[in-house]
Amino acid sequence: MVKLTPKQQVLLLLDEALATGVRGRVASILKQAKSEIEGKPAADDGFYHQAASDISDPDRPGLVFKVGKHSRRWIYRYTPKGAKSTKQLTLGHFPEMGVEQARQAWAEAKAERAGQAPVQPKAPEGPSVADLVGQYLDYAKDHRSQWRQERKILEGALWEQYGEWPAEQLAGDHIRLLLSQVQEQAQSRGGHGKRAAEHALTTYRHLFNVARGLTEPRANGVPWICARVANPCEGLVVPRAVSVERAITQSEVGQYLKALIRLPINEELKQVLMLQLALLVPLSALCRLRWQGVDWRLGRVVVEDRQGQVRTFPLTAQAVELLQNRKRKADASDWVFPALKHKERALPVSYPTQMLAAIRQHISLPDQFTSEAICRLGREWVRQDSPLPVMRLPIREEQGSELQLVAIKEQLEQWNRYLASLRQSV
Repeated sequence: MVKLTPKQQVLLLLDEALATGVRGRVASILKQAKSEIEGKPAADDGFYHQAASDISDPDRPGLVFKVGKHSRRWIYRYTPKGAKSTKQLTLGHFPEMGVEQARQAWAEAKAERAGQAPVQPKAPEGPSVADLVGQYLDYAKDHRSQWRQERKILEGALWEQYGEWPAEQLAGDHIRLLLSQVQEQAQSRGGHGKRAAEHALTTYRHLFNVARGLTEPRANGVPWICARVANPCEGLVVPRAVSVERAITQSEVGQYLKALIRLPINEELKQVLMLQLALLVPLSALCRLRWQGVDWRLGRVVVEDRQGQVRTFPLTAQAVELLQNRKRKADASDWVFPALKHKERALPVSYPTQMLAAIRQHISLPDQFTSEAICRLGREWVRQDSPLPVMRLPIREEQGSELQLVAIKEQLEQWNRYLASLRQSV
């Protein structure tokens, strides 16, 4: 048996640790240690290209390599004299700025702060993207009714990734990248992302039209950038995905119900989704449900929609039992389903929507499988065996008589019995 040297033994242990599949900062530390033992240059561009988390240069205090979701950049972090909090300065983006350039930029920034080198005047580059966004938001507060939504869009990825860029250097490819990120984020929240991307594109386009002085009412003063500069959004459209329109199937509903019961998900969200499936009402109505709106004697619920209209829907026996159990265990709150952290607020409808999307992906159901599609399928199933019209729930109080509410309740009881058999058959 060949005896390994201490150095070889350490390298072997490091290889075994990396072979376990460890990721992130731990993996970066292990790779750096291995490179130093082998005498290889550890902190080259290749090393930073593989970094999965932020890295601080131990030999250059304040030089940090920031690893974001969509971009990587070098920053100089420092604490001004007499201040209690740190500030940071972006030196450049990777890979445009490599490690050697970043170290040089760090040295220059540090020397500038220490007063060791005169500040070299920079050639005028026009306003940055961050300058444009700031000016636009001041303008939008007086002229745009949806300026808060636009602020959320503009202060997001655009500001974070391109805030320090000269505004005139932003091109169509940069906007396309931003739109794809917006769409991915919306899809991760349970949507399809197209509407979010279209809204972002409209906001970006209007920002540059205002900056060039081409809109009415015009911003005060002269245009912020040259009117001859091309709008980077011109010619861009959000591609329309080719979707195959089809109704969901009863078998898919059975698969969803079985997964919903068995998966170890948040109990409160599970109850919302179970009620939505059983009562065929929108998730938004259940999230706005208050205890004072539950009529235990008649077995029905009264809710108020966003327009202030009062609407009603009946409760099945199983739904009444679920709510009674919840009432006994619920925390003190006016809402039947309060927000997870702030009990004085209603549960945001995005929470059960995202949970439905996660279950849909987990069991490989199509994108068409949504809460609205479940309601449509349930109404169609009831319509087959009922001479009565099936109304979209919840209904306005003036729409339905007492007899109609009783009939709808019986229809929902039949639907629930069918769901129980459907779950057993898939």
